[in-house]
Amino acid sequence: MIIFNEIEAIKQFSQMDLRNHMLEIICKITDGATYDPSIYGHFVLVEVGDSIAKVEANTSCRVLNGRPFSDCKFQPSFEWLVEHPSFYEAVFIFSDDGFGVDLLIPKALGIDPDLLAMCAKYAVPA
Repeated sequence: MIIFNEIEAIKQFSQMDLRNHMLEIICKITDGATYDPSIYGHFVLVEVGDSIAKVEANTSCRVLNGRPFSDCKFQPSFEWLVEHPSFYEAVFIFSDDGFGVDLLIPKALGIDPDLLAMCAKYAVPA
């Protein structure tokens, strides 16, 4: 996974659709102020081979909320989940001031199948 917590790293990221999306979100949440990840949170890009356990451990996001996705009692814990053409975006807010993680999940082979299944079931179109 890639954790983006510096504006320069985002600006230099090679995947244009994700880069532009992150910059657009930063513009909206900062309202023109300097992006400070300690205030606004950060972006995390899930990569091929990342397990849900690894994502949860490195982000504090309860992606599957302690249950297998196949469990009939599964309840998602994200604030919202949006489907974009090439990726999903799951937002987790950790405090009342809006600090959180914007989890970006590519629609790609090798991404955890339970994660993609959860996204496919719960995502709303962008």
